[in-house]
Order: sequence, then structure tokens, then C-alpha cells
Amino acid sequence: MRRDRNNLLTLLVIQSPLIALLIALAFRGNVFSTEVFVGDYERGRSITFLLAMVAVWFGTSNSAREIVKEAAMYARERRINLKIAPYISSKFFVLTGISMLQNIVLLVPLLVTGAGLANLPTLYLALVCGSIAGITMGLTISAVAPNPDRASILVPLVLIPQIIFGGPIINTKDSAIVDIISRFMVTKWTWKSLGSTVGIDGVPAKPVQLDGFSGAEVQQLLSTTKNPNLIQRAEALFYKPPIAPDFEFTPFVYLGFLAIFIILSLCLVAFFQRRKDIVR
Repeated sequence: MRRDRNNLLTLLVIQSPLIALLIALAFRGNVFSTEVFVGDYERGRSITFLLAMVAVWFGTSNSAREIVKEAAMYARERRINLKIAPYISSKFFVLTGISMLQNIVLLVPLLVTGAGLANLPTLYLALVCGSIAGITMGLTISAVAPNPDRASILVPLVLIPQIIFGGPIINTKDSAIVDIISRFMVTKWTWKSLGSTVGIDGVPAKPVQLDGFSGAEVQQLLSTTKNPNLIQRAEALFYKPPIAPDFEFTPFVYLGFLAIFIILSLCLVAFFQRRKDIVR
């Protein structure tokens, strides 16, 4: 019991604030501004994906050992009169409460990068839903794993694909197989919800300076071309890369995908717990 209290103290007091502080230090400035030379499309995508991954990681790592560490007690209580649904619910709601506290702190990096106070409720909801999806993944691992050590081994095997296929690291649309795999990544839908909330598609890409033009040549070029992506700043010429829309739907559409995943995962947890009765 004392060990559980110490683990809870570490999760709430040390882990989440430390990670939030590190992210806030790495991403400074008005990242989500729609003003050219101020907002930064790529950094906006990066910070939202990083926070989505952290939220999912918190949920999964918090829950991956919760069932399997009580295997002996569960078997004994199950023989008496322990019901599967209340047992899973007790785990689920306690872990959800912990994640809700952890994700409050993760809003700090979004605040200092210009996400806007009005967006905080939806951003918080997206982070919490991502964590809950992580919790159900972790509980599924815990229901399947034969012992706590095996559960710990399975956690990175589940989470690393979330990094590879669940965000902006690779273009999943280049391959049909990769695109299908990415649709099963809860990090993707958490990231999409965050990005849609802050309007990343409206954030300009960082302009690239075009060297080799004098002030007169810049003026002449701008007067003869109608390219809106060419920008003059002082006497320098910049090119603003165009952006293809990546967040097509409202945040709540993406949260709907997470809700479906959460429900299916809880059903899997119940299924694997029920199978233990048959094995015994």
C-alpha cells in the first residue's frame, strides 16, 4: 500500500510537471499565431504531437500492471463473487482520475505557445481522452500478460508504433498499408483533435529567405509576379511554403474515434478476464 502511495506521488508531483516544464522550455514563442514570421506550422505540429504522445504514454504506463499484479487476488475473489464489470470499472475510474490531474499540467506548454484560453477546455478534453485511450490499451496489456514483467515488456512494443505511425514523423498517405495501420493509432486521433482545436492549418509555415536578390530586384520581382507566397521583409525576399490541410474535421470528430477505441478496448479487457475463468 505504501509503495502504491509513493508511485502515485511520483506520478502527480514529479513526472507530469517535469515533462510539462521540459516541453515548455523547448517550445517558446507564439507558435500558433497566424501572423507570418511569428507562427510556425512545423513547430505547432510538433508540440501538439508530443503532448498527444505524452498523454497516451501516461495512460498506458499507469495501467499496464494494474490487473496482472493482482492476478492471485483476482482469482481468489472471483471464486467468491467478484464481478468482472465492477472490477474493471474500479481500475478504469481510478486511473482516469489520475490522468485528469496529470493532464491539467500538460496545458501549460500550450498556454505559453499561444494556444489561447478559449481553446483550453477542448484541448484538455483531447488530452484526457488520449490518456483514457492509453489506459484502456494498458488494461488490455495487463489482462493479457502472464506476469508484471511481461506487461512491462509489452508497453514499449505498443507505444513505439504510436510514435512512428501516429503523427507527423512520416507521411502515412504514401502507402496504403501504412495509412491503414495509422488509423489504429490513438496518438493520431489525439494529435488531430489538438491540432484541429488550435487551428494548425491556419498557422503559416516558416518563410525561407531567397538569397541573391538586391532590393531593386525584389521590388521588380514582386511588381511583376502575383505569387502570394513571395514576401518582402526589409529588402530581403522570402518564400512562404504552401500548406496542405491536415486537420479536416472538428476536434469532436476525432474524439469520436477515440471513444470507439476506448469502448472496444474495454470490451477486450472484459473478454480476456472472462477467459481466465475458462482456463481455470
